[in-house]
Amino acid sequence: MNYTVTSCPTGTFSWADIASTDIKASKAFLEALLGWTSVDMPTGEGRPDYTMFYLDGKEVTGGSPTFMQQLPSFWSSFISVSNVDEAVAKAEKLGAKVVMPAMDVLDSGRMATIQDPTGATVSLWQPNTHIGAKVVNTVGAMCWNELYIKDAQKAHEFFGALFAWTFETDETGYITIMNQGRAKWWHFHHYPGNESNPAFILS
Repeated sequence: MNYTVTSCPTGTFSWADIASTDIKASKAFLEALLGWTSVDMPTGEGRPDYTMFYLDGKEVTGGSPTFMQQLPSFWSSFISVSNVDEAVAKAEKLGAKVVMPAMDVLDSGRMATIQDPTGATVSLWQPNTHIGAKVVNTVGAMCWNELYIKDAQKAHEFFGALFAWTFETDETGYITIMNQGRAKWWHFHHYPGNESNPAFILS
């Protein structure tokens, strides 16, 4: 079911954005593929603009240039929290590493990036004027988030303690993550012979 988002409970994937080695090319590709429009938002003198993408006039995702030349383009997933500083402190106690300390993003909100004990990186978002995606679960919008991992038990323990997520495993081994009783996304076990790094994947 697609719907317009007006709030994001803690533990919900609320936003995604792309850091691109060629943001102009990424904008052209995404707009042509998904029917998005975009607006470049100033972020301060000497800083690159942040591109806000829209689907039918509603914020759907964002983008910016990569902040380090050696990095390839990549997508980031954001999980909504009520207090990002407290969430980061709790994550550290549970074994996470802080990749980017908590920082204000203009008046939009406050964010941080952590690496969980399995090695996967995810961002935390404390909303202010920007809650996240205003539309989800429809064509051209975020609809699914996965965690690709080697150690499911370690991920269970960490995210269960951090967000009070619960987990259900089906007969094929896929694991559904429940946030406040609702299925939010799946993660699956590492396939033998595949040495990919743990990572969050979004659709």
